[in-house]
Formats: sequence, structure tokens, C-alpha cells
Amino acid sequence: MRQFTFPNGVTVGCYADIDVHLDAIATLRVGAVLESVAPYLSGEAALIVFSESAEEALGLPPDPLRRRMRDCTAGGEAMWFDTAPNRVSLSIEFPPMDDADEVESMMRRSASSWRSLHFESATFRSHSEGDEIEVTFTPDVGVEMRELARDCMRVIASVRGTMLSVDSPHGAMQSLLSHAWESFRGVPESSWLEAKAKLWGVDSAAGQFELALDVASFANSPAGGVIVVGFTTTRDEFDRDVITNVDGIRNIDAAVPRVEEIINRYITPHPRDLRVEVIERGDHRVLVVYIPPQPAEHLPHLVLGGTLATGKYFGGGFSWVERRGTSKRSVSLAEVQQLLRTNRAPGATPPN
Repeated sequence: MRQFTFPNGVTVGCYADIDVHLDAIATLRVGAVLESVAPYLSGEAALIVFSESAEEALGLPPDPLRRRMRDCTAGGEAMWFDTAPNRVSLSIEFPPMDDADEVESMMRRSASSWRSLHFESATFRSHSEGDEIEVTFTPDVGVEMRELARDCMRVIASVRGTMLSVDSPHGAMQSLLSHAWESFRGVPESSWLEAKAKLWGVDSAAGQFELALDVASFANSPAGGVIVVGFTTTRDEFDRDVITNVDGIRNIDAAVPRVEEIINRYITPHPRDLRVEVIERGDHRVLVVYIPPQPAEHLPHLVLGGTLATGKYFGGGFSWVERRGTSKRSVSLAEVQQLLRTNRAPGATPPN
């Protein structure tokens, strides 16, 4: 058996392939690892990096199909790296889909969810021991192995179906309550979803007013919405605010009664079945405001006060806001006057 030493001094025994656990090389750059192993690999030999299961790594619910695998004790994953050219391949056994084109479509739709991986191909194989999908990517050689591995785990969980769907307020709440926060990574803000890195300034008039406007805008929208405090967004190449950090924050528990008080004070009528709660995952937390679709007869939900954001003015009067795309839109005085004249709520049918 030969011995191979990685750039960080970790030594492993090897035959044709070089096998190593992710933990041993997690902080090394992908390019440095592939460059170091290339002279030692020949023919079809590969660098095989093992890790814990995708679901365990991402904090997702366990894969219910694991019990069908040949070796039920082998709950980990393997990433196969070729060096000529640089590629990483993932084999997912017993996939719920049996069409490589379907997997390819998923990979291209979800490209923003695994930024260190550039999709190349998907191949479906059926054999006596079970079906599998092999997905191949060109890796970003500038990132650390642990970052690349995390993206690989997201691919595996997505193909298996253990990455929960975040495509509606209800789906978002299910993912949050199941601690499947990774499901949000790569998801853009939308007409029903908003992410905030930190709390509104709940001790200032401006912060309270902004909180009320955010909640009311979703309450006045057909689908309702979810606001998650503790997730960070980054502007992508399509000018979208995409969730990129789902670690959550700490010391947020005391905010729930304060947020509820502000909503009760500023929004009339109070949105029905609204929920404000803190969800914990380990020692990290997110504060979630869930606003379900509201009955038409309760619309519109109005906010006490107006303007601010340096334009000053606050207190008397009211604001009427609706969610438009990823932002709030104030209903103008002219629109309010017209709606009052026709005696209808937004979206309702004008009287004959």
C-alpha cells in the first residue's frame, strides 16, 4: 500500500484510488487538493472524499429510503473527484425520479443553490441491485473543500427529495419547523417571502412603523407571506435578493412579545391567524412572522401613521400598503378615494 500526504500534512494509505474523510481536508482549497493528488492517480483512479449523510450534514429529516440500501449501516456519502479534467461526481442510489432529463432540469433550475458546482451531466442507471443517478459537475477550485462538500450535500438531498420545498408560505413554515433551514439557501425573496439579517429597530418609531408596514403588505396580498429574521440575502447576477446564509441568530426570544405588541398597536384589523414565533436549531434561532391569506371582508389592513424613512411625518393618519414583487407599494390617495367611492376592497368585484 502506498502512502499519500495532503498539503496540510494528513497522510492516508492508498491503492489505486485515494480515499479520505472530508474532516481531514475540510479547510484545504479544492484546487490545492486536486493539484496534489493528480500525479498519484492514473487510469480510472479517483480521489474519493467521504462524509456524513447529506441529511445529517444539512440538518434535514432523515432519508426514509435509507432502509432499502444494500448496507443500512453505511449512512455516509462519497464524492468522486477526477483530475483530468477536474470533475466531481455524485451517485445517488434509489432516487425518487428515474429520468436523467428531469434531474438535469432540476440542476439547471437550482444552480444558484450550489454556487461552487457547475453542472455538466446527469446519467440514470438501472441494475439488479437498484437504480442510481450519477450527477457530474465542474468544481470551483477556489473554494474550501467543506464549502464544495456542502453544495454536494445539497445536490444529493435535492435529488433524494429530502430537501423540503420552499414554494409557498405553508411550505416555508414546514421547512422551518422541521429544521430544514438549508432548503432556503438559494431561494430568492418573492411576493410572499422576505428574509432579514436582524430585527427591525423595535425600540424606535421608524423601526416599529417599518415592521407594521412589512406585515400589513403581506396581509393585503392574496398569498399572505412569511418573514424570516435571521437569514441573510445577497444580490445575485439577476438583481434578485437570494438567501445565502441560514445560520440564524442568537438572543432573539424576548422579541416575540414586543413584535406582537407592535403589530397589535399599528395594524387594523389584526391579521387573522397570524403567528410570531422563535424556532430553535441548536443554539441558533430564527424569528418567524407567518401571515396566512386573509378573508376578503377584512381587507384592507391599515397601518397607523405615514411616511418616515427620512421623509419624516409619523403619527396621525394611516398607510395602506400591498406587496408587489419583492417590495412594498403604498396605495395612493387617489386610489383610496376611488376605492371608497366604489365601496370595495382590493380584489373585490365592484358593485353593479
